Amino acid sequence: MRATNSSKSRVAIRWAAAGLLLASLPSCRSASEEAELIDARPGHAVCAVCRCDGDLGCMDVVIGPQTPHAEFGGRTYYFCSDSCRAAFERDPRAYAGG
Repeated sequence: MRATNSSKSRVAIRWAAAGLLLASLPSCRSASEEAELIDARPGHAVCAVCRCDGDLGCMDVVIGPQTPHAEFGGRTYYFCSDSCRAAFERDPRAYAGG
């Protein structure tokens, strides 16, 4: 099946929209900016690994007794999964933003 000019235009528009979305993804924040986000939503945290990797689907973490977490620089960081905690522990400075 041959692509028409119309379908090529739709594809180009989708790629342009995807580029705009990627450009607007959050970057790693400093520890103080992260603290402000957490304070704004008591009982919630932002998974530092997902935030830095641009995974918007699981950035919000509900803090509970089983929530994966790690200590770094005198702060507690919470994660959406054990794999995110492991990534953080391998290179905490990359994700702590400080």
